[in-house]
Amino acid sequence: MKFITAVCRILVGALFIFSGFIKSNDPKGFGIKLEDYFNVFAQDAEAKQDSIILTINDNRGNSKTEILRINIFDTVKTVEFNTSSSIVEMENPLNDSMVSIDSVELIKAYVVVDGNKVFEAGYHTDSNNNKINFTIKARIGDDSSFVKTFAVGSKKIQSTNLIDVKPFIKQNSWLNGFFKGMIPYSVLISILICVLEIMLGFAVLIGWKPQPVSWLMLLMIIFFTILTWYSWYYNKVTDCGCFGDFIKLKPFTSFIKDIILLVLILVIFIRRKHIKPLFSPPFGARSVMIVTLASLAFSVYCNSYLPIIDFLPYEKGNDIKLLMTPPKGERVMDSFVYKFVYIKDGKTDTISDLTKLPKAEDGWKFVDRPQVLAAKATWKSPIHDFNLMQRPDSDINPQDSVLNQKGYKLLIIAKDLDNSHPKAWEKIKATTSAWTNDKLPVYAFTSTIFEEADKFSNEMQLPFKFYAADQTLLKTMVRSNPGVILMKNSTIVNKWSFRNIPSFEKLKKMMK
Repeated sequence: MKFITAVCRILVGALFIFSGFIKSNDPKGFGIKLEDYFNVFAQDAEAKQDSIILTINDNRGNSKTEILRINIFDTVKTVEFNTSSSIVEMENPLNDSMVSIDSVELIKAYVVVDGNKVFEAGYHTDSNNNKINFTIKARIGDDSSFVKTFAVGSKKIQSTNLIDVKPFIKQNSWLNGFFKGMIPYSVLISILICVLEIMLGFAVLIGWKPQPVSWLMLLMIIFFTILTWYSWYYNKVTDCGCFGDFIKLKPFTSFIKDIILLVLILVIFIRRKHIKPLFSPPFGARSVMIVTLASLAFSVYCNSYLPIIDFLPYEKGNDIKLLMTPPKGERVMDSFVYKFVYIKDGKTDTISDLTKLPKAEDGWKFVDRPQVLAAKATWKSPIHDFNLMQRPDSDINPQDSVLNQKGYKLLIIAKDLDNSHPKAWEKIKATTSAWTNDKLPVYAFTSTIFEEADKFSNEMQLPFKFYAADQTLLKTMVRSNPGVILMKNSTIVNKWSFRNIPSFEKLKKMMK
């Protein structure tokens, strides 16, 4: 048992330290993963609201049912019924010419809910001048909120009806607010988890304080086992983030990993009273304190600047265009074929060759045409979401420029201008002003809408306008808001966080 316990301590300690180090190298990345979990948990804790069943009928055979979702912040739903009337000339073809036969009244009816049109129909009045009758019913659960009937004729109708939904609103549980409240602290929590993992891993290796350490490890692995089971069973978060972007585990693999860890930690927990420290209590305490402070300093540094080791595809030295170009002979997409299923006298036959399909006169009946995977893709680019969008007021294609324009170029990355660090923009303005004066291209990208981005650019007096890109892509390109990337052709030369924006002189030295 001593040997088994020692093996368990080495395996658990090494894995905890490795896992904590990989994540502390990129605490923002782990924080993004925690945000995914918090959003999923908050969504699952939301009260399921009723829907309004809106039924529209007329006496001309038209009928429509619209399902209107109630939001927790709703107070009323506005249902408008409007009509318009106009005289139109009816024409019919006769002897290859158009001959007018009559003028009739055309009536149009509309139903609009909260500004969105849900129903539209046009009617011609008949010779008997029969009225067009409309009925609009709204029902929430078993409650009939209202029933409105309208007789439509030449006279214009404008009717606005309010459905009071406040009595039907179901309040969210405290868990919803709790998980939403955790989102702003995702990076802080990620740093604390990383430091705790490294500290516990080191402590169990040297046998320091085995009783509280084993308890903490057991509680932590139980929590993560439940988390990974939840992700796997409900298919909520497809990458657990256990080892950051270095090793991506699918939820089931991560769950099995945690089950194995749970077994190993249970051995340590059961044998905790028999674990002998490798060092004296004062030396062990000092060692754990040093490791804890060092791991904390490492996490804070990587969060303040950029990851020391970049496991993402936009690391220094990577050629983006090359990474997006499939090797010769590789299949980049899955290939599918159709199978044709026929049945005759209880016998089923599946055929993929179109030239050999059985004939109906022979008694065969077609029943299905499933799509079947014929060949899987043999290559997948590590960069699969690189999409830089063109401005509506510019002919420049930023994606083509970034990938194909020769020479040096500067990329300014700001995933969200509202939450970007304001002091960094003065340094960016100084660098890019000198850069553009030297006739060198600069491209700026943000997920903020063009109108707000242009307003921001004018207020900061920046010598460039922003192009658009997805926020996830921008967060992957550089873990800083804002950040700067220097490229030569389609290769990343270097990148910087908002804390150490390079001067133009520094960039010129790097370009020599």
